[in-house]
Amino acid sequence: IGWMSEFGEQLNLPIEGEGQVQCQHTSAQYVLKGKQLHKQEA
Repeated sequence: IGWMSEFGEQLNLPIEGEGQVQCQHTSAQYVLKGKQLHKQEA
């Protein structure tokens, strides 16, 4: 259970809240705001 990157890697983020993490394989940034996760290309 949790957020996954497009690469298929589990992201170290809570289910909801605030946070940001970078995918180690694609360098894409993932930003969590509330219950929505947004991907930002590197």
